[in-house]
Amino acid sequence: MSVEARLSVIAEIARRMKTDNVLQFGDDPDESKADIMGFCVGVRDGKQLFLAYHGPGPLSARECIYWSALFLSCDEIFSVADARYKSYEMPVDGPDVLVPKSPEQREEEFYRRHPEVVPGALGEAWESGEREGIKECLQISRYPRVGTPTIATYAYERVGRKIVWGHVMNNPLESHSGAIDDYAKEAFRKRKEIQPEIDEALRQVHADMAKQDFSAAERKYWTDRGMAKHLSTRSGIFLVAYMGGIPNKGLPDVSFKDGEEIDPNTL
Repeated sequence: MSVEARLSVIAEIARRMKTDNVLQFGDDPDESKADIMGFCVGVRDGKQLFLAYHGPGPLSARECIYWSALFLSCDEIFSVADARYKSYEMPVDGPDVLVPKSPEQREEEFYRRHPEVVPGALGEAWESGEREGIKECLQISRYPRVGTPTIATYAYERVGRKIVWGHVMNNPLESHSGAIDDYAKEAFRKRKEIQPEIDEALRQVHADMAKQDFSAAERKYWTDRGMAKHLSTRSGIFLVAYMGGIPNKGLPDVSFKDGEEIDPNTL
């Protein structure tokens, strides 16, 4: 499956989740019940193996993608956010500028001009009724271990239990910036440093398991499961699901919260 197809599949799943929530909770006085929880999807060799939901709060989304990219040994991390957005004019160079500003310099200048843009500000404004210029969307972001991120924004309008999906905006490659980008890239950079240690630990564990007649698939299952358990203990993480079960071996998919195996249907 191509990158575009994987992003489209995850986007369609998120859109159905959102539509279902709106149908169920759209008339509730608490509008947040119609939102879906943000989550990250870990993909390895084209297969979706991990699902990590992040908790509430303005910093949990960046923490979730950081820990997911750092620990899950995946090729790609997808981030799904039920979010609000507002359009701003980005700083541009004048016609007489000899040395164009870098993306980092443009971002720094933008935040100097707009000190009101801080984590959680749009959500707080929306909840307080100050909604002028603010729109709702699902944002699907793909962060590969190597290469350029892909980000698509699916705008929507909701009235009660009715949701109308608007246009899809594919963010230009040169416009990617912000905290989520920074945390994802820093995690992959850090992972490159610690990967030799992770690989050696896995080698030793797998060697011991091989002596006990665990197959290669079973060895991968148990070490991936252990990493999902570990991830569930990190800050900003609400719940982690591991979807690499081997049914014919009696090894199911499993979910963890705070380091403990749980039944996600009865949580």
